[in-house]
Amino acid sequence: MLDIQAVVEMILAGRRHIPAHESMLVALSGIDGSGKGYVTSLIVDRLRQEGLNAVAINIDSWLTCRRGGSARTGPRSIFTTMPFALRRCLSA
Repeated sequence: MLDIQAVVEMILAGRRHIPAHESMLVALSGIDGSGKGYVTSLIVDRLRQEGLNAVAINIDSWLTCRRGGSARTGPRSIFTTMPFALRRCLSA
């Protein structure tokens, strides 16, 4: 069983080692339908209760938002095509 409070405490402990003017990125990964969005919303809510400016950024659509299916066109596309595909997803 996942203990959300324990995860939040680990994030808060890590945050204490970072200067206040810098950001901290926490990533959550898992297969489709595994509950990443649900768990992320719980973590973000708790972090906000602790006074942190926390936001969830869902990038599942990053690879599939382009018309015609996957945006993945090769190993180097993550540095060329992907940022543009992400920008289109965010502006839609």
